[in-house]
Amino acid sequence: MYLDLGEKYTRQAIRVEAVELLVAYKSFFRHEELSSVLGIPPSVLSRYHLGHMVPNTETAERIVKTLLSDELVKKFVSRALMKLKGDIFRFLMNQRNLEVVSAYISRKLIDNFGIEEVSNYSIVTIPDYSVPLASSVAKRLGLSMVILNPVVSASVQKLSSVPSIEKRSGVVAVIALLCQDTSTDLISKIAEAGALLRGVASILKAEVPKSVMNGFKRSGVTVFSVLP
Repeated sequence: MYLDLGEKYTRQAIRVEAVELLVAYKSFFRHEELSSVLGIPPSVLSRYHLGHMVPNTETAERIVKTLLSDELVKKFVSRALMKLKGDIFRFLMNQRNLEVVSAYISRKLIDNFGIEEVSNYSIVTIPDYSVPLASSVAKRLGLSMVILNPVVSASVQKLSSVPSIEKRSGVVAVIALLCQDTSTDLISKIAEAGALLRGVASILKAEVPKSVMNGFKRSGVTVFSVLP
């Protein structure tokens, strides 16, 4: 992440992100619990959380790496959705929740494809509550974003051109819920645009036909979600 920042600002950004993640996690985790997984005294975590102190770069990197691990993000999302009775729309309308998941997806994309390869991709999404998530991921990685089949009024269409996907370009789909309908629609719309689907990232994955998943695998498409 922080692809466009110099070394000095990258260090500062990591320290800020560590505190932001701690603040988000505090909504669903006790300081004692976070202290156990991070190896940091609760009193120190409390000072970070209250803004009385900022972790140094080394500590911040460790905090970010731990809080964005598969296990911790899964617990975070599970607890948040349980509190919201499974309402993924309300989950994404909370900026702190959005930051945690978008940071996680951004890191996973870099881990899977590498910084140089990711920088050549575009983020695509569908016109529903996936848009804030995709937009946040695109912003973090400094990538362009395209909404597949956006609903645009005739008057707006006259004033601006709707972004499109370049032929043969690589794209990564970021959506809130991966299910049979969204996966089928993604495949058809991206193929129609002549783009190459490289990855699909989601918060939740419902039942997707094995034939579709096998098709993703055969095409070399990386698919991952926070919750299966």
